Amino acid sequence: MLVAAGMVAANPGALAAAAAGLDGVQAWFEVKADKHPDLKTLEKEVAGELKRRLKAPDFHCPRGAEVHLPQMIEAAMAGDVDFVGCNLEAERIVEVMVGRFKEVEHRNPAMVEAYRCLYLPVLRGLMDDPRMLAVLDPMIKRKQLAQGDNIAAKLDQLATLPREQLELLATRFGIEDAFDLGEREIQEQLALKAREYRDYRKLIDNIDERVAGLGNLKAAAKEAAERLDFDEVEALMARVDEVETEIAAEAKEIRAANALLRGRVEQAYGIYCAAADSFASVDRLEPARRRARYFKPLYEHGLTFAGPGLGRAVEMLQDVLRVIDRAADGALWAGTQNNLGAALQALGARASDPGRLQEAVAAFRQALKEFTREAVPLQWAMTQNNLGNALQALGARAGDPGQLQEAVAAYREALKEYTRAAVPLQWAKTQNNLGAALRALGVREGDAGRLQEAVAAFREALKEFTREAVPLDWAGTQNNLAGVELAFFDLDGEEAHLAQAVGYLAEAREVFEDAGADGYLAIVANLEAHIAARRGE
Repeated sequence: MLVAAGMVAANPGALAAAAAGLDGVQAWFEVKADKHPDLKTLEKEVAGELKRRLKAPDFHCPRGAEVHLPQMIEAAMAGDVDFVGCNLEAERIVEVMVGRFKEVEHRNPAMVEAYRCLYLPVLRGLMDDPRMLAVLDPMIKRKQLAQGDNIAAKLDQLATLPREQLELLATRFGIEDAFDLGEREIQEQLALKAREYRDYRKLIDNIDERVAGLGNLKAAAKEAAERLDFDEVEALMARVDEVETEIAAEAKEIRAANALLRGRVEQAYGIYCAAADSFASVDRLEPARRRARYFKPLYEHGLTFAGPGLGRAVEMLQDVLRVIDRAADGALWAGTQNNLGAALQALGARASDPGRLQEAVAAFRQALKEFTREAVPLQWAMTQNNLGNALQALGARAGDPGQLQEAVAAYREALKEYTRAAVPLQWAKTQNNLGAALRALGVREGDAGRLQEAVAAFREALKEFTREAVPLDWAGTQNNLAGVELAFFDLDGEEAHLAQAVGYLAEAREVFEDAGADGYLAIVANLEAHIAARRGE
């Protein structure tokens, strides 16, 4: 059994089939037809190594290992889809195998560690073996060139893919614990990755345009040299230098996007920093300007997938502010302060850190020194709204009515420029935010008047947050109205408030269920539990 298991795990035919993507059968036959003399040798060597390591282990074997390790090898043997899904990376292949263990004895941490110690060195040796690469590398590269469209097509068909292919895609994109997630959860994670992937492909497409432009510049420089127009040659070659730097930076941006696609945030951060610093010879301030751009993918990755993305986004922006001051570039400075506030607020909310929220408030207040209502009214309103969000989060966490009152004031300032006629959805979002702050203040102060103001703000929001146009926003506002009714009940004990809250939640639940919005459904369930508790159920 061990020899058979080793041959399956080591089968170079399976590795080559991996390179064909999700449909690897054809590549299997292509490799078998090659009849390369190294294939059979590799199979025997790897099978023998597995057998040898099990017979004389150089790692700790827990009690029962002699029974369970052979079972584990048999239960989870790497095949073609696993190799392609893990990009021929031994560590990831082993983790995929571990994710497939079902038996309680096999999932025991000590037994899993023993399995890793047994299997990982053998797989590493196989992946690094030059004989295997000599046979398979050319075919893998040919197949990978055609693989992108196949992956893109799969990402457009997530709802119809079987679980096995969903798991495969999840491993390709570095989604952790995919084998423990439900199908819909995997689909949701992959839908987010699909958006990243499409942007990533666009970055690659843009490289060709840069290279073509570089060729034109060099041709023009040659013509200028023939005319002995040395000033023109200097100007053109300076532009060539700049474009070559841009091309190199864009290649780094693609590498960073590639790292983020696979969840490697620290690697992406390092590459983005190197890309920014490469412009130091072009313009002293350009590295800072580049960092102001590069914060965004780190920030969005952190918001979507957690991990260190938000923290690295904050560092990237703080680096900008060490170089760029208000006098040097007021707009960039203020925009960076605003973005820093957003990243700090998200980080503070995720880490339950009031210190980060206070830093966010300070950053938004700095931005407002440059983003004035007179100069840039919509940016001023945006920053007032952001300031309100940070103050509301801080006030709710600290139980400070003063900060909640400041949040209400900031939202009302924002609404002076965020009008329904000019920016209807931003107006509605700010009304919704205002309602949430008023509700929190009403609960904190036991003030029915504040709660009435909250209801009025939510009803204003619903003028633009219609069920037909923006169903999730509409349903979220129904949730908010239900929360106000609960607060009213706590003040006066009138049963009618609970009945009204139940009605709001029923409508919200219908929309969230249709959308498969599990996070929002959890909020509905929480409010329903509060209602049941107040009814003594």
